[in-house]
Formats: sequence, C-alpha cells, structure tokens
Amino acid sequence: MIIQSFHKIKSFLLIHPENNLKLQGIRSVSWSIIGKGTSYGLRLVSNILLTYMLSPSSFGLMATCLVIITMIQLFSDIGIKTAIIQSKDADKEEFLNTAWSISLLRGLFLFIFCFLISYPLSVFYDQEILLFMIWIISFSIPLGALENPGIYLNIKKLRTDLQVIYEFGSEILSIFFTVSLAFLLQNVWALVIGSLFTPIFKIYFSYKLNSFRPKFQIFDKYSKDLLRFGKFIMINTLVTWAALNLDTLFIGKWNGMNELGNYNIGKNLAISLEMFLVGIIGQSFFPIISNVQSDLTRVQKIYRRSSTLALTFAIPIIFNMIYFSEEIIHILYREEFYPAIIPMFWVSCRGIFRIISMFQGSTLIGIGRAELETYSMSFALLVFFLLFYGFYFKIIDVELFSFLEILNIGKISSLYIQSTLVFLVGFVAALAEMLLLIAVIKCSYRSILTPWFQSFLLFILMGFSSKMIHPILKEFNFSDYSIIFVISAICLCLSIGFYFLLEGKKPWKDMGGGNL
Repeated sequence: MIIQSFHKIKSFLLIHPENNLKLQGIRSVSWSIIGKGTSYGLRLVSNILLTYMLSPSSFGLMATCLVIITMIQLFSDIGIKTAIIQSKDADKEEFLNTAWSISLLRGLFLFIFCFLISYPLSVFYDQEILLFMIWIISFSIPLGALENPGIYLNIKKLRTDLQVIYEFGSEILSIFFTVSLAFLLQNVWALVIGSLFTPIFKIYFSYKLNSFRPKFQIFDKYSKDLLRFGKFIMINTLVTWAALNLDTLFIGKWNGMNELGNYNIGKNLAISLEMFLVGIIGQSFFPIISNVQSDLTRVQKIYRRSSTLALTFAIPIIFNMIYFSEEIIHILYREEFYPAIIPMFWVSCRGIFRIISMFQGSTLIGIGRAELETYSMSFALLVFFLLFYGFYFKIIDVELFSFLEILNIGKISSLYIQSTLVFLVGFVAALAEMLLLIAVIKCSYRSILTPWFQSFLLFILMGFSSKMIHPILKEFNFSDYSIIFVISAICLCLSIGFYFLLEGKKPWKDMGGGNL
C-alpha cells in the first residue's frame, strides 16, 4: 500500500494534467511548497552559518547595498515577469523578444546609473567601502536582464516543476559558493561577490530549461502593451517595496551598520514564512486568478479557499515565532545578535496581515485592477512617513509607547519604534486592500472577511492556551526545545480543527471537477 501511494504521488507530481485547472493548481502548489520550502530551509541554515563567520556590521552594509540596488531597479520596473504571466500574447516570439530587449536596455542603463551614484551614497552613509560594494553588486542588474524570458511561461502554464528546478538549482549553487567564500575571506566581500552567483546561475538554468532563444527586437505594438501594463505594475511594485523596506535605509543612516545588521537578522528570520508564501502565491494562486479573472464568483471562491488553507498552517508558525522570539534568537545566534529579538517580534506580528495582504493584492492584480493595489500600498507608505516623521522630530512622544514594555521584549528605543512601524504599515496595507475588494470590486463580505476572522480568533485561542500550558511545562522542567515543540503542536491542532469548523468536513468536496 505504501509503495502504491508513493507511485500515485510520484505520478501526480511528474505528469502534467491538461485541461483541468484544479489539478494543475494543486500540482503547482505542491511543487511550490517542495521548492520554496527546501530553498528557504537552506537559506535559513546558510544565514545562521554566516553569522558565525561575519559581524553584524557586515550584514548591515550588505543590507544597505541591496536595498539601494533594489530601489533603483524598482524605479524603472515595468513588470516583465508579471506581464508574461498575465498577457494573452506571452507565447508569441515577438512579444518575448520585445520583453527581453526592453529588459536588457533597462539593465544596462541602471548599471551605469548605479555606478554614477555610488560615490554620493558612500558619502551620505559615511562608509567609503559602500562605493566599491555598490560597483560590484550593480553587475547583478545587467546579468539578471540576460535571463531567458521564456522561463516565465512555465508559471503561466502552471509548470511549477520546471520553475522549481530553475530557482532551486540557482539558489543551492549560490549558497554553496557564498558560504565557502565567507569561510575563506571572513569579511563582507564574501557576501558582495556571492550576490553575483545567483543571477549567473539563473541565466544558465533559464536557457537550459526553456527552448526559446531571445533576439534583440522591439516591436512597437508589444512595447506599447508592455509599457501600458507596466505603468501601474512599476508604481505598485515601487510603492509596495518602499512601504515594506524603507525602514532599512533609515536605520542604516541613523542607527549605524551594526544595529542595522541585528535588525536585518531579526527581520529576515521573521519574514521567512512571508517570502516562502510569496513564491507559492506568485507561482500558483496568481496565475490561477489571472486565468479566471472575468468570473468574480469563481475568483472569490478560489480566494477564500486558498487563503484560509494557507493561514491554517501559517498562523501556528507565526504565533510561535512571536511567542518564542527570544528563545529562537538565543538558540540560533551568538550573543552579539541578541538585539534581533525586537525586530523579530514585531515583524512576526506583521506577518499575519502581510499574508492576508499578499492574497488580497494578488487578487486585485490578477483581475486587472493593479491600480487599486497601488492605492492601498500608497496609503500604507503615507502612514509610514507620517509616523516616522512624528517620531524622528519628536512630534509623537516615544513615552506614549511605554506600555508596550509589558511585552517584555526590550526597552522602548529607536530600534523598537522602527520595528513597531513595520507592523503598523503591514496592518494598514491589508486593511486598505480589504476595504477596496468589498467597496470597489463588490466581493462578498464573507469571502473577504473569513481570513481575518480566522486569524483573530485563532490568535486569541492560541494565546490563551499557551499562557495556561507554558507555566505547567516549566514546572515539570521541560527544556526550551520541548516547550516550543509541545506548544507548536497544540497550536497546529487548534488551527486545523478551526479550519474544518470554518470550511466544513469536506472543504474541497468538488475536488474531482475541472473547476475551482
């Protein structure tokens, strides 16, 4: 029986079901979980290993460079990948050639621009080393532009198995060489040089796994389509990124690279689940929504089912990352990185709203209303600037937040306040998207509010249960590892039980049909 089950699973994963969107979607999700789960597991292990070879300031310098490079790229991002997934003309050679040519020209322009602004940025941060770091890392932009655009057709066609090979192969090779360099060099240059490995390996796998060979051609019709579609994608991507990442730029300038390094360690650990789900949503949920975008009833059904199922497993993980943030940092990192507890706690608190936001935002973009997602993130960004301005110029008294010390995760400080802002921005963005889906798109209250109801009620249940059980486990001298395991298991059982209570005994009872 076990062997038969194994062969069924193997057959399901390896054979692509034609003309059955539901089975294609489930298969795509399965491959995404395998690929992203393994990839982020390796990334977490490599990150922990790197903290034993490099100082917090190395991570702070690298975070500053990557944020600057990413911000520059987003100022001219026309959403080539998203356009290929969403467009009905994406399988035409002329469309792909136009997309690749525009991407290449953009990459060369941005490379020159990065080279020119590297000196002023090094002066702004008073870090001469940033000049040379930005020079080297900026090579990743034109390298990334050389990728085969045909590789993104795999996502459009829900061939996530090929996409997993492309991403995981690049990831594991890049991690291996970066960690090896860190062991040999023991300084920030290991991270700088290592940043070039990923785009190089992605170029190799993109041509290895797709037969399309791009040519430098720009067709007027498709270039206009790409730029028209990319207008809102560019604004939306830039605003979304700014709302979620500008904190890194401010901390690097006003708190120093050492504190930024600690902040980034805590933040990256806290968003690991978010990033894992970003990949799954982008490779599975978004293309499915794009395929049925004209049928709002079907869109709502897919949204509710997908979001509640994802939250069933995400909520217990996020809750335990919040509840055990101090223990996790102490177990994984050296004492030098213990300040990472504060950002890990607050960014983990944001996690639940960020996951809901990812489903809501992907739904808006998938049905062709990218401008509404842009409005939501713009509002969240405005809230960030207003709060940051208020704290920095002491218009808002920091002492107003002194009551948060009862959480016992550290004294109220600039790092504490900046971490709290990240949480507030995530909540505001999710709330704005939810209101637009109901008020503008006319989605039903039940389909949109169900994930919110599920999240709030489960957090109350898990918090109450943990507060009751934790002291009992302590009395019986359970180790930190055992306590984390027991409470995690209880939270998972609560979440699964609530899911079936919410969706019924057979939440996917029409699973055999071709429709979702």
